[in-house]
Amino acid sequence: MAWRSLIISFGQLNTGKFRVIQAMEKYLPAAIFAAEWDALDQGRSKAIYKSFTDRERLVPISLAVIYAASAIMSVLVWIGWWHVA
Repeated sequence: MAWRSLIISFGQLNTGKFRVIQAMEKYLPAAIFAAEWDALDQGRSKAIYKSFTDRERLVPISLAVIYAASAIMSVLVWIGWWHVA
């Protein structure tokens, strides 16, 4: 849970940083980050932009499922309900 929380927190921090950068770009001659975000349809279309944070959140959950399944299988082998060849 802590790992997943950390990933979500970093995603939120990045979102905040880019908001600050885009606000600063209003006073600069070129707004490169704003143009990039516009080119990516501001994240509205999954075909154009997929958030890495959204996909990265699945890693701790996937590993927790694998760990739980391994623990259950280990217990089943230990109590004799599952025989390993």
